[in-house]
Amino acid sequence: MDFRQGPIRYPDDVEPVRAFLAGLYPIRPPGSVWDVRRWDGSVFHSERPGLDPGRSARSRRWLTSSGRIAAVAMSEGDRQIHPHVHPDFDDLYPEVIAWSEQAAVRAGDDKVFLHVWDGDDLTGRIAVERGYEVTERWESYRRRRFDETAVPPSEVAEGYLVRVTRDDSADHLAVADLLNAAFGRTAHRPGELATFTALAPSFRRELDLVAEAADGTLAAYAAVCWDRTNLRGIFEPVCTHPDHRRRGLARALMLEGMRRARALGAAVIDVGTGDLDPANALYASLPFTEAFSGRYWVKTL
Repeated sequence: MDFRQGPIRYPDDVEPVRAFLAGLYPIRPPGSVWDVRRWDGSVFHSERPGLDPGRSARSRRWLTSSGRIAAVAMSEGDRQIHPHVHPDFDDLYPEVIAWSEQAAVRAGDDKVFLHVWDGDDLTGRIAVERGYEVTERWESYRRRRFDETAVPPSEVAEGYLVRVTRDDSADHLAVADLLNAAFGRTAHRPGELATFTALAPSFRRELDLVAEAADGTLAAYAAVCWDRTNLRGIFEPVCTHPDHRRRGLARALMLEGMRRARALGAAVIDVGTGDLDPANALYASLPFTEAFSGRYWVKTL
């Protein structure tokens, strides 16, 4: 079958790619598919919507003759490649990975990392064939399937209150400051929060939760984004300001997020993270019902 390649363009390709990813979620191994929040973040988590030039140069889509998306190549930088191929077109997988490697070469990268998740035998086989080697780095992915079992109750620590974020400049600034402090960054700006909350389809105000300290500062944040296709909640981001850690704030917010997502009709709620011990300890303490892991594989270019 012949396919038409092309760049992923804003805004025409945003919703088709989003629908493609949502459709892959239930039919590919857990953790191996970008969730719609991650895609929305690539497009809308900036002061101006659209893929930035670096990501755009590493992104591609493959269409069938009828215009159906068969595959997409994604990137968030940091030398990581993310091939996504519909099972109907698995023969495309090596081509999508090869294109991603060449895009990395054009960007000046000396190596690339490919994630291979538990149960993803296809990606693992192609990784071996293309000269990748497994590393010690890993990721985790947890899921709670909602049934008749209630989400355990939680109480926020004394002196804090749980609320949703507000659509105003003061809260956008406060959330940006919290993200920078929690993750050791300086890049977050109020404008990116304003854009994301206004335009991202996965954003739901009633699921965007913060813990506020007695002095009015934001101490912790747990956003539950919404995958309407799969009736799924997605925790992203989750963080606590360094001055307010070890008080159970993130855990309390996540339990509240689970309850709210379930009330909204969610069938599942997911969270993913890297191999950092604090995040994994937090998520392991919560009532997720399934856990998965994957490894980074590396190839020198």
